[in-house]
Amino acid sequence: MIKVEFAELHAPLFHGGKNHGVKLFNKDEVGLEYDRVEKELIVTYKGKPTHLPSTSVQSYTPATENVAPVVPLPQVSHPQDTRRIKSAQVSGPHDHVFQGEGAGKKKDR
Repeated sequence: MIKVEFAELHAPLFHGGKNHGVKLFNKDEVGLEYDRVEKELIVTYKGKPTHLPSTSVQSYTPATENVAPVVPLPQVSHPQDTRRIKSAQVSGPHDHVFQGEGAGKKKDR
């Protein structure tokens, strides 16, 4: 079971005589837990639980004490060459036109 601080549903939840809407917060009388084995969100209101299947849950945010530590990325054994390429353009038949004054082709005389 994972304690959840926020959950968003696909449809509004009516439970315990109250319409809770689609955005649920773990506060006051509402308790939220997610069961990974059964794949369902358990919403408790005034001590009465209701079970929502994972297909009804759009997203949920685990409580901060349940968040797993960040695992560092593995070290790359062959790092990529990060030097910038000076030009990705291929020279063409009209390149001399854009090289500036005096770079034009000279006619055979």
